[in-house]
Amino acid sequence: MTREDLAPQPLVDALLAARAGARRAARAAAWLPGDRGAAYAVQAAVAQALDAPVGGYKVGMLDDGTPTAAPMFAGDFRASGATWKLPRDGALVVEVEVAFRLARDLPARPARAHTRDEVAAAVGEVLIVVEILRSRFDGTGFPPFALHLADNLGNAGRTAAGDVQVM
Repeated sequence: MTREDLAPQPLVDALLAARAGARRAARAAAWLPGDRGAAYAVQAAVAQALDAPVGGYKVGMLDDGTPTAAPMFAGDFRASGATWKLPRDGALVVEVEVAFRLARDLPARPARAHTRDEVAAAVGEVLIVVEILRSRFDGTGFPPFALHLADNLGNAGRTAAGDVQVM
Protein backbone atom coordinates (compact mmCIF):
# COMPACT_ATOMS: atom_id res chain seq x y z
CA MET A 1 0.00 0.00 0.00
CA THR A 2 1.37 3.41 -0.94
CA ARG A 3 1.05 6.55 1.13
CA GLU A 4 -1.41 7.93 -1.45
CA ASP A 5 -3.69 4.92 -0.83
CA LEU A 6 -4.11 6.13 2.77
CA ALA A 7 -5.58 9.47 1.65
CA PRO A 8 -9.33 9.17 1.04
CA GLN A 9 -9.96 11.09 -2.19
CA PRO A 10 -13.33 12.52 -1.05
CA LEU A 11 -11.59 14.13 1.94
CA VAL A 12 -8.79 15.48 -0.26
CA ASP A 13 -11.37 16.89 -2.70
CA ALA A 14 -13.41 18.46 0.12
CA LEU A 15 -10.32 20.17 1.57
CA LEU A 16 -9.31 21.43 -1.87
CA ALA A 17 -12.80 22.86 -2.41
CA ALA A 18 -12.74 24.50 1.03
CA ARG A 19 -9.34 26.03 0.29
CA ALA A 20 -10.71 27.38 -2.99
CA GLY A 21 -13.52 29.06 -1.06
CA ALA A 22 -16.32 26.95 -2.48
CA ARG A 23 -17.65 25.90 0.94
CA ARG A 24 -16.44 24.43 4.19
CA ALA A 25 -16.09 20.65 4.23
CA ALA A 26 -18.56 18.48 6.09
CA ARG A 27 -17.31 16.56 9.11
CA ALA A 28 -18.19 13.24 7.52
CA ALA A 29 -17.34 10.34 9.82
CA ALA A 30 -16.44 8.24 6.78
CA TRP A 31 -13.64 10.71 6.01
CA LEU A 32 -11.97 10.44 9.41
CA PRO A 33 -8.39 9.29 8.77
CA GLY A 34 -7.75 6.00 10.52
CA ASP A 35 -4.46 7.14 12.04
CA ARG A 36 -1.85 9.89 11.90
CA GLY A 37 -0.23 8.27 8.85
CA ALA A 38 -3.48 8.61 6.91
CA ALA A 39 -3.87 12.24 8.06
CA TYR A 40 -0.34 13.01 6.86
CA ALA A 41 -1.17 11.29 3.55
CA VAL A 42 -4.13 13.68 3.14
CA GLN A 43 -1.81 16.64 3.85
CA ALA A 44 0.58 15.35 1.18
CA ALA A 45 -2.19 14.77 -1.38
CA VAL A 46 -3.61 18.27 -0.84
CA ALA A 47 -0.13 19.82 -1.12
CA GLN A 48 0.55 17.89 -4.32
CA ALA A 49 -2.79 18.94 -5.83
CA LEU A 50 -2.22 22.60 -4.90
CA ASP A 51 1.34 22.49 -6.24
CA ALA A 52 2.02 25.33 -3.81
CA PRO A 53 5.48 26.07 -2.44
CA VAL A 54 5.88 25.34 1.24
CA GLY A 55 6.98 28.41 3.22
CA GLY A 56 7.56 26.56 6.48
CA TYR A 57 6.16 23.95 8.81
CA LYS A 58 3.91 24.20 11.81
CA VAL A 59 5.32 21.78 14.36
CA GLY A 60 4.26 20.88 17.85
CA MET A 61 3.88 18.11 20.32
CA LEU A 62 0.80 16.41 21.71
CA ASP A 63 0.32 16.00 25.45
CA ASP A 64 1.65 12.45 25.19
CA GLY A 65 4.90 13.63 23.56
CA THR A 66 3.94 12.67 19.98
CA PRO A 67 5.35 15.21 17.50
CA THR A 68 3.02 16.70 14.88
CA ALA A 69 3.68 18.78 11.80
CA ALA A 70 1.91 20.39 8.87
CA PRO A 71 3.15 22.40 5.90
CA MET A 72 2.33 26.11 5.76
CA PHE A 73 2.12 27.28 2.17
CA ALA A 74 4.18 30.31 1.16
CA GLY A 75 1.12 31.95 -0.42
CA ASP A 76 -0.52 32.08 3.02
CA PHE A 77 2.31 34.14 4.54
CA ARG A 78 1.75 37.88 5.00
CA ALA A 79 4.08 40.72 5.93
CA SER A 80 3.71 42.60 9.18
CA GLY A 81 0.65 44.85 9.07
CA ALA A 82 -1.45 42.34 7.11
CA THR A 83 -5.23 42.22 7.31
CA TRP A 84 -7.57 39.24 7.25
CA LYS A 85 -11.27 39.41 6.52
CA LEU A 86 -13.52 37.61 8.95
CA PRO A 87 -15.04 34.55 7.29
CA ARG A 88 -18.79 34.40 6.59
CA ASP A 89 -19.01 31.37 8.82
CA GLY A 90 -16.76 29.82 11.39
CA ALA A 91 -14.14 31.75 13.27
CA LEU A 92 -10.53 32.76 13.08
CA VAL A 93 -8.21 31.89 15.94
CA VAL A 94 -5.16 34.05 16.47
CA GLU A 95 -2.02 32.56 18.03
CA VAL A 96 1.18 34.41 18.86
CA GLU A 97 4.09 32.03 18.43
CA VAL A 98 7.84 31.72 18.19
CA ALA A 99 9.22 30.69 14.81
CA PHE A 100 12.70 29.65 13.80
CA ARG A 101 14.24 30.29 10.41
CA LEU A 102 17.01 27.81 9.78
CA ALA A 103 20.29 29.05 8.30
CA ARG A 104 20.99 25.57 6.96
CA ASP A 105 19.09 22.34 6.43
CA LEU A 106 19.18 19.53 8.94
CA PRO A 107 19.30 16.34 6.88
CA ALA A 108 16.83 13.58 7.67
CA ARG A 109 18.35 11.17 10.14
CA PRO A 110 15.75 8.56 11.10
CA ALA A 111 18.20 6.38 13.04
CA ARG A 112 19.29 9.15 15.42
CA ALA A 113 17.60 12.41 16.37
CA HIS A 114 19.53 15.65 16.03
CA THR A 115 20.88 16.95 19.34
CA ARG A 116 19.76 20.22 20.86
CA ASP A 117 23.18 21.72 20.05
CA GLU A 118 22.96 20.62 16.40
CA VAL A 119 19.52 22.19 16.03
CA ALA A 120 20.57 25.39 17.81
CA ALA A 121 23.60 25.69 15.52
CA ALA A 122 21.31 25.51 12.47
CA VAL A 123 18.97 28.32 13.64
CA GLY A 124 19.55 31.56 11.74
CA GLU A 125 16.75 33.70 13.20
CA VAL A 126 14.17 33.56 15.97
CA LEU A 127 10.93 35.36 15.06
CA ILE A 128 7.72 36.27 16.82
CA VAL A 129 4.83 35.49 14.45
CA VAL A 130 1.06 35.65 14.45
CA GLU A 131 -0.63 32.54 13.11
CA ILE A 132 -4.21 32.56 11.89
CA LEU A 133 -6.10 29.30 12.35
CA ARG A 134 -9.37 28.43 10.69
CA SER A 135 -10.92 25.03 10.37
CA ARG A 136 -11.95 24.21 6.82
CA PHE A 137 -14.67 21.97 8.28
CA ASP A 138 -18.20 23.05 9.07
CA GLY A 139 -19.51 23.42 12.60
CA THR A 140 -18.04 25.27 15.52
CA GLY A 141 -14.65 24.67 17.02
CA PHE A 142 -12.06 22.37 15.59
CA PRO A 143 -12.94 18.87 14.35
CA PRO A 144 -11.59 15.60 15.78
CA PHE A 145 -7.80 15.60 15.85
CA ALA A 146 -7.31 13.31 12.83
CA LEU A 147 -9.34 15.70 10.62
CA HIS A 148 -7.58 18.73 12.15
CA LEU A 149 -4.19 17.15 11.35
CA ALA A 150 -5.33 16.31 7.80
CA ASP A 151 -6.36 19.99 7.48
CA ASN A 152 -2.77 21.17 8.12
CA LEU A 153 -3.63 21.76 11.80
CA GLY A 154 -6.00 24.52 10.72
CA ASN A 155 -3.26 26.83 9.44
CA ALA A 156 -4.80 29.63 7.42
CA GLY A 157 -1.84 31.99 7.35
CA ARG A 158 0.88 33.68 9.33
CA THR A 159 2.64 36.99 9.52
CA ALA A 160 5.74 38.38 11.15
CA ALA A 161 4.79 40.06 14.42
CA GLY A 162 3.55 43.59 14.14
CA ASP A 163 0.19 45.16 13.50
CA VAL A 164 -2.34 42.55 12.39
CA GLN A 165 -5.89 43.61 11.71
CA VAL A 166 -8.82 41.24 11.46
CA MET A 167 -11.70 42.91 9.63
